[in-house]
Amino acid sequence: MALISVILVNIWIGIPFNMVILYGGLQEVPKELHEAAALDGASAWRTFRSVTLPVLKPVITVVLVLGFMSTVKILDLVLALTDGGPADSTQTLGTLTYQNSFVQMDFGAGAVVGNVLILISAVFAVFYLRANRNEGK
Repeated sequence: MALISVILVNIWIGIPFNMVILYGGLQEVPKELHEAAALDGASAWRTFRSVTLPVLKPVITVVLVLGFMSTVKILDLVLALTDGGPADSTQTLGTLTYQNSFVQMDFGAGAVVGNVLILISAVFAVFYLRANRNEGK
């Protein structure tokens, strides 16, 4: 139940930020494209799927990347809600780094976990860059 609570609070915190970014992306969709789709007889669903969604694809990608990165590095939320417990059920790499480095004073182990966290982020960044590079061609 503790993990579900942390997940729900993380989603609740992330929704306003993601909605602001998506709303900004929606403001940039040219109205002429919607007018052209309406003239062609496209339904609302078809207009969304064929016009709005492709224009929003880069914005959605940014939202997903930022959401992934904030979820991977989550520390403050877990410490405030559960402190990694009960029985380490909400332990993340961020909290493990904190526990090793600043609670147990084992800076070497904390640095190792921190480097693993950086490697995970780097691998995700490479996949993201490759996906965007192929889109531009």
